[in-house]
Amino acid sequence: MNIYSDGTLTVLTSNQVPNFKIKFKDLWPYSLSTLDFDATADDIQYFTADVSFKYTIYNITDLNGDPL
Repeated sequence: MNIYSDGTLTVLTSNQVPNFKIKFKDLWPYSLSTLDFDATADDIQYFTADVSFKYTIYNITDLNGDPL
């Protein structure tokens, strides 16, 4: 069973403009926090969770995919 995936993290500048990318190979989650549900809440509540990943290798590239 293949449980791996590839992932890309785009790092932004302070002006929210993409600056460079980190590309991960064979990425998989190994820890995920719980989600708390509250059916009595009146406002819209967005769910957030903490997740931790492991990977085999990563490459840092510019926005065109060229190595940095």
